Amino acid sequence: MKKLCLVATLVLLLPIMTLQYAAAQASKTLQPTSQQKVIHDPVEFKTYMDALHLKDAAARGAAMEQFAARYPKSTAYAEALQQAIAAYQAAGNAAKVAETAERLLKFDPKNVEALAILTFVKMNRGTAAAAAEAKAYAERGLQLLPGWQSPPGVPKAEFAAMRRQTAGVFYEAIGLAALFAKDYSAARDALAKAVEGGTGSFVDPYRLAVAELEPTPPDPQGFWYIAKSINLAKKQDPAAAEKIEAYAQAKYKNYHGSTEGWDALVASAAKERAPPKHFTVKPGAAK
Repeated sequence: MKKLCLVATLVLLLPIMTLQYAAAQASKTLQPTSQQKVIHDPVEFKTYMDALHLKDAAARGAAMEQFAARYPKSTAYAEALQQAIAAYQAAGNAAKVAETAERLLKFDPKNVEALAILTFVKMNRGTAAAAAEAKAYAERGLQLLPGWQSPPGVPKAEFAAMRRQTAGVFYEAIGLAALFAKDYSAARDALAKAVEGGTGSFVDPYRLAVAELEPTPPDPQGFWYIAKSINLAKKQDPAAAEKIEAYAQAKYKNYHGSTEGWDALVASAAKERAPPKHFTVKPGAAK
């Protein structure tokens, strides 16, 4: 499914606010006055805090990994790995983000944040095998999501948004695996929930559009979603926007009989949050 590979470069778009919140809170929860988690060993505490205060993100990630390796039984072990993930995210090192998330998940198999990160990284590698791996992580994540607790210090409304977006990541992985399998009905169901999750990425409406436009006959609602994706992509990834529009116009012309109305559709979708009620595209005359 070649058309899906154009989004494989978006690995670092995953919103990992939960890990960033956890990282921000870690320096507070590990202080000696905390009633939650305390590092009693002064050498261990200094090692952690020295790593935490490194300004260079890549160096901070490496130092946190070293802390976790040196103190595998530390009360701060999981927090150190979360710090490392957030630091590698900031440094733009997707490989280390995934590698460290795998370590965190091995330590804590019910860690929703680690599952979300691995789901996102795997599903954006652009292969059916990686999409299947992402689906497995996503299914685990969805099972755990109802019991996911808010990290310390995260406002209720913001955590609700995190939960919604994380669910969107999981549903998108399930939908993408269905796309690779050409199970368009299952893909539409899952990807519609991903779009509802609202990560804000152009990838979400794009993949839903593919699930609606690839079947025979296509669902014309897919034209709205792909128009929306193009508008988002023009701001997020102009090169991807050009590729998506070429695919979309070809599909539109084949269905409608011409490109008449296409530009107006793209312009109107930019101002809309969802397809207008009773939205459709009139099919062209049968040849």
